[in-house]
Order: sequence, then C-alpha cells, then structure tokens
Amino acid sequence: HAGTRETGSIRSVAALGTLLANGIGDTIRISYASDPVYEVEDGVELLCSLDMRERKGIELIACPTCGRIQVDLFTLVEEVKKTLEEEIDLPIKVAVMGCIVNGPGESKAAHIGISLPGTGESPRAPVYEDGEKVCTLEGPTLAKDFLERIEAYVARMPQDAIGCDAARSDTP
Repeated sequence: HAGTRETGSIRSVAALGTLLANGIGDTIRISYASDPVYEVEDGVELLCSLDMRERKGIELIACPTCGRIQVDLFTLVEEVKKTLEEEIDLPIKVAVMGCIVNGPGESKAAHIGISLPGTGESPRAPVYEDGEKVCTLEGPTLAKDFLERIEAYVARMPQDAIGCDAARSDTP
C-alpha cells in the first residue's frame, strides 16, 4: 500500500532505495493512487539518484531556503526548470543555491550553478560552469541573466557530453 503520491513517494523511495542501494532486487514497481505517469517519473528519478540509470534530462539542485536568503529563490527555480524543460533534452545538472553556506560548493559540483546572496553578503551572485567561476551577476536582471547563461551553456554542449554524474572537466 503506497497511498497518494505525496505519501507514496516517500514510502516507495524509503523501501526500494534501501534495497537497491544494497544490491537487492532488479525490478521495481511504484504504485500510487494517482496518475501512473508519476509512478514512472519517480521510479526513474530513484534509479538516477542511485546512479543505476543515466539521467535523460535536467537535474535541478536547489537550496531549501532559510532566513539568510535575500532573493525569490522559488520563482527563479521554477523559471530555470521551465526554461530547461522547454529548451533541452540533454542530461544536465543545474544548481540554484542561496547564500555562501552551501551555494558555492553545490554550484561548483553542477554543470552550471549560481550562488545567490544571503544576509550580510554583497548583493552579487557568482556563477560557476563545470566547477570554475565564470562571472558574477548582480542587479535587477540577475535571474534573466542567469537564464541566458544557461541557454548559452546548453548551446555549447556536445550532444553526448553530459551524463548522470556531477560536472565533467572536459565539458565545454
């Protein structure tokens, strides 16, 4: 019994993730009392998270937010997700992080990432591509500028350059 997607996803991932991570089982089935498309999506995400399947789309890493964040992270994350879903079909890891606590590390580990300013930090946001800082964005167009950087990054990507793992140093 899995229940609704909200509770069933947690129950399924807890049970199946533990078994698969320990090498037990070779077939999974996730069932919810909702649209079966979600069952497939969540099963694929579980396998990608365990590095048992190559990701075929975006992996969006985002800050859970806290009292330090000084920007509208939720809107930016949704804009990034929408842009990537509409524009690319390649596997890519994008980090949208808030503040210096986790931002730079997660951004460096992604193919492209941004570390947004937090309380007490200058209102500037460093952008990383393939582990290297490439620029710093600031001002009222920060979100738009980051989306444009993502689009430019994707345009430079070879069709087979990116896999399920973190950023590769040989990716342009």
